[in-house]
Amino acid sequence: ELRLGSNKDKYNLKTIFGRQEAGDVDDSDHKKVMMIMMITMMTGRMRASLMSKITRRQYDGRA
Repeated sequence: ELRLGSNKDKYNLKTIFGRQEAGDVDDSDHKKVMMIMMITMMTGRMRASLMSKITRRQYDGRA
């Protein structure tokens, strides 16, 4: 099973998504998110949990 990098990467993912929700994101952060998303697409459990979070956010109207 593929893993998404190290603990540092997980921390960065949380920081990026946290700033995105706070409305404080620049282009480079969006690129990082897209890269992480593409990597996460190749994983199993992490993909499922991330997808459920994202779709929940969309249904809440906060996507």
